[in-house]
Amino acid sequence: AGGSGGVSGSAKKKGKASGGGGGGGAAAAGDDDAGWRVVYRGADNAACVSGLGPGTSVRLRVCATNVVGRGPYSDPRTFTSRALPPSPPDPPTFSQLQPDSVKVKWGAPENTNGSVVAGYRVEMRDLDVGGGWITAFTGETPSAMSFKATKLRPASEYEFRVAADVAEAEVGAGGGASVSVGPSEFSSSSKMVTP
Repeated sequence: AGGSGGVSGSAKKKGKASGGGGGGGAAAAGDDDAGWRVVYRGADNAACVSGLGPGTSVRLRVCATNVVGRGPYSDPRTFTSRALPPSPPDPPTFSQLQPDSVKVKWGAPENTNGSVVAGYRVEMRDLDVGGGWITAFTGETPSAMSFKATKLRPASEYEFRVAADVAEAEVGAGGGASVSVGPSEFSSSSKMVTP
């Protein structure tokens, strides 16, 4: 009894049901198939699962099929799509202005894109003197979203911007390789003048 072989795959997104049990050969009815949906059916031994967002985990299992029917599914494995850098943080705002200092505050990125924010980096430049950006603050916790800039000159204009630094992310099958997706782009800059 010859026949055509094939491979079927089914998936669960983030460990939750992302579709019905599906009909046909790949996802047979029964408790074992509840919450799984077919993402590929064919003769190839590789497939691309599309529609995942950055840093999304998906559980996959495969089985072989032929004219006789479907074989048993493999044990599920978890794969995670690659995270992307987060969106820029909110632009800096200022309070507690003094002739030689200012409190600088910002908001978290609107979208982390699957990345884990590990801290923030604030750069500043003195617009009266000129020159490039210098690092004014590096926070190593995501909750540190303000700092006091000191050693400023009275009656001087400064510009600030902030970027989110991210932790290394794991990609691939269950604890795959660690990769760095890089920091966010800098926020829009904000200017202030010391009294």
